[in-house]
Amino acid sequence: GGGAPQELGCAAFLPADTVYADCGNGELKRLGKLVRAGVNELATPAGVTNFNKGVSNLATNMGVDLDKVFESMKGEGFLTFQLSKTATVDIPSSGGGAPLKIPQPSLLIGLAVTDDTLMNAVAAPLKRINMPMVEMPVDSIVIRSLNLPLPLPFPLAPAFAVCSNMFLFGSSPQVVTDAIKAFQGKNGLTATPEFKKAFAGLPTT
Repeated sequence: GGGAPQELGCAAFLPADTVYADCGNGELKRLGKLVRAGVNELATPAGVTNFNKGVSNLATNMGVDLDKVFESMKGEGFLTFQLSKTATVDIPSSGGGAPLKIPQPSLLIGLAVTDDTLMNAVAAPLKRINMPMVEMPVDSIVIRSLNLPLPLPFPLAPAFAVCSNMFLFGSSPQVVTDAIKAFQGKNGLTATPEFKKAFAGLPTT
């Protein structure tokens, strides 16, 4: 089967400081059709009407066409967590003592797509409500991010971009940048000695 190459396709985007990764090949494209089929099967006629009205309103009011969003997904995706090798955050001590220093954590999600439909579906509602977005170019790719002033011990600035038909969503612009650079430079997790040792003998293409 083609399972290993698919997963290694996802692995190409994983930053070198990734500590947990779950790569898979689901049927996201079919999910939208399954949801509609389920609603039509189980809901009352009024419920079906309300569901269709809600989907229609989402397209009209927020510029999001859910059918097109699901249709643009290939099914391959990943979820990862990273712990920075350089940056730390202070976690307050419960006893009032010195704060605990831990590596700065980050979250990265990737979804294989056919085009920019998903990225535009994320950006469109934010633009409609005038949510300020910061745009940062990485080579020819533009990362869009939001600054959320939340009282957290670590920075949270959700960021997203599309690189080589992979929609990337991360907890910070830095982790999305790391994913892009890992893919472009082939110097992410797959280049580390630990990864090479763990996956020695498996096909890499």
